[in-house]
Amino acid sequence: MLDRIKIKQLRIDLNTALEQIGKKYDLIINTGTIRFNETSFRVKIEGESSEAPVEITFDGDTIPQDTEDQKIPQDTEDQKIRKDFQTYAKIFGLDPSDLDKTVIVYGLHHTIVGLKPNNRKYPVIIEDPCGDRQKIEVFKIKNALGRYS
Repeated sequence: MLDRIKIKQLRIDLNTALEQIGKKYDLIINTGTIRFNETSFRVKIEGESSEAPVEITFDGDTIPQDTEDQKIPQDTEDQKIRKDFQTYAKIFGLDPSDLDKTVIVYGLHHTIVGLKPNNRKYPVIIEDPCGDRQKIEVFKIKNALGRYS
């Protein structure tokens, strides 16, 4: 029977073995997610080259890159939902200027902070004064804004 303790030990042993294999092939290999039940488990193995990335110039020379300087910053979740609100608000019957407006929902003041367009039932994200966020239906926001549907 598998349990968390056995899975944790299994992860340690797998990482030790994968480290040896990685050295052989000049890779960094680790276990990712391990899913398990009482009788079976599934392991995701992740890896990457241990060599420093290089940039090839037009004259054929190679220049090592500083990986920290070359990483393209990814949008944070907060930036993404704000950008999605600006992009998709009209599709949901809202106005892009509604972002950051304060509305009264459930008898409390909330601020509209973003939109998750793939969430069909609760696409609008609101935040209360304490910073707690929740998803809410579009019609409730429209009603709070005085735009009855």
